[in-house]
Amino acid sequence: MYAAALAERADGMPPAELAAALARLAREADALGSVCLAILDRHRTGPTGRVGPRREVPVAEVIQLVLDGEREPDRQVEVRLDDDLTVATDPFALNRILSNLLRNAYQHGGRHLVIEAHLTEGALVLSVGDDGPGVPEHLVPLLFEPHGSTRDDGHGLGLDMVCRLAQSLDGRVGYQPNDPRGAKFVVTLPST
Repeated sequence: MYAAALAERADGMPPAELAAALARLAREADALGSVCLAILDRHRTGPTGRVGPRREVPVAEVIQLVLDGEREPDRQVEVRLDDDLTVATDPFALNRILSNLLRNAYQHGGRHLVIEAHLTEGALVLSVGDDGPGVPEHLVPLLFEPHGSTRDDGHGLGLDMVCRLAQSLDGRVGYQPNDPRGAKFVVTLPST
């Protein structure tokens, strides 16, 4: 409806006002896209809790693909990962896990983010940390529940989907405060 109203008025709008309206429309479309992807992710894991077929996936390529699609110009993202890191997994599920964690860090974190990935004892350990305010203690037990930790600026499905997708890959996800400040979400997945 907003797009239709904007289309009717666009010809007579001053350029600055039109630019602001288009930016708002883009934000609303992104938010709607995020909700749609969360619903699709929820459907994808379905009653069997399984995702697509696993294959060898270069982790650096997935990280770059996600960064290219989710880049925020005012944020600095540092990537630390083992050389030539590959994991046998569903590439779509890994992409969705990382996208949701990155989007969550953009929305609630600070200006500096760190994505880390390495192999430890036969498992891929993937984390996204930020230097934001962190998670209030009373919300920590609710982080991975649908709508459990929703604040005014989110729909509360992203972390739930990270949890469901990780479990569907026989993995797990956890939260820890980032040192010295911020939040860090850690996903552990089998590497084979």
